[in-house]
Amino acid sequence: MHINFATKKGLPLDLKALKEFRLNRLMMVVIAGGMLSLMLIYGSVQKLRLELLNHEKDRIERQIIDLRQGAPIERSNMTNFAQKDGVLANYDKRIMWADILRKLTNSVTSGVWLEGIKSAADKKSVVTITGQAVDQSAVAEFVRSLQNIPEFKEVRIESSTMAEKDKKTSVAFILECSLE
Repeated sequence: MHINFATKKGLPLDLKALKEFRLNRLMMVVIAGGMLSLMLIYGSVQKLRLELLNHEKDRIERQIIDLRQGAPIERSNMTNFAQKDGVLANYDKRIMWADILRKLTNSVTSGVWLEGIKSAADKKSVVTITGQAVDQSAVAEFVRSLQNIPEFKEVRIESSTMAEKDKKTSVAFILECSLE
């Protein structure tokens, strides 16, 4: 017994046009040639797009190297994408975290050790510093050295408490530094 789900019982599949349709060699060459032509065009377009993207990548890398060396920004050479989305405008507003962290670590005074430095995403203009010091005067000296960092607009002592660890007393502190 043969079951054919494509047809209802008694409905023959004798389609005269399908039976007479034959692919001769000329028709197959035309179809294969058309497909090859489409593939060639598609490949050429993709190669052109890749070359343009590589050229743009190289241009941006050169511009980043120039910016790191202190060269002025040439806005006439910017792409429409950079002008529209304000890439360079945001570049000018960025926070130079490497410089801030370098200056912060260089300002640590004797008798102070840091336990943490963080900046929350919602308060990215505030840096929170936690640490320990041998006494309150060491904390005050550290705060004064932080106030000499130009990027810090304000340095506040959030808390400063005496702590005892392994029978040694120290001052645990939390500082908040507001960025310009």
